[in-house]
Amino acid sequence: VSIMLRLVSKITIKQIARAEYPTRTKTFILDFVNSCEISSSWENFTATAELIFPKDLYFTDENSQKVTWVGKNTIGSAATTPLLLRGDKITIELGYIYPTGVANEEKIDTNVEFDGYITEINNDAPIRIKCEDKMWLFKQVRCKNQVFPSATYKLDSIIEALISQATTDTTIYQSIRDELSASNVTVITGT
Repeated sequence: VSIMLRLVSKITIKQIARAEYPTRTKTFILDFVNSCEISSSWENFTATAELIFPKDLYFTDENSQKVTWVGKNTIGSAATTPLLLRGDKITIELGYIYPTGVANEEKIDTNVEFDGYITEINNDAPIRIKCEDKMWLFKQVRCKNQVFPSATYKLDSIIEALISQATTDTTIYQSIRDELSASNVTVITGT
């Protein structure tokens, strides 16, 4: 008996409100993608993802209302609130649909393969979105010019100092400060 597996994807994009766009609070759910490439390894500090979508498409928001990029400025302008912005949260779930053995009944199994933030949006056709995991948050923090002498600081105390600075820095988005404050960073050092 052969079982046919069908690929399934669910991409969730959550808008993050900013001072210039305070009404950006929607969540979009896309159940398709032309191409999805996720790169994650122990050698790299940052996991990345790149998604390609067709320009002429419809998807749903958190209220199951149809939304389209057609005729809208995907990344926004002075006159319109953008659908997508750098820093919006993104989750990529991938999996399979397969028959259960009961007539006309199928099961869907998915796993979260990527959880992070949009870092780049190419608004051409097709639409290309690049993403990074939570390490992107640390890249948004501008470190002050400071020396961390090895006699006083260890790696974990340097990270704590940087997180403390990031959570009080008013130049980064409140959502990033909140995420950094809530992050439980564990530093594992070898001896």
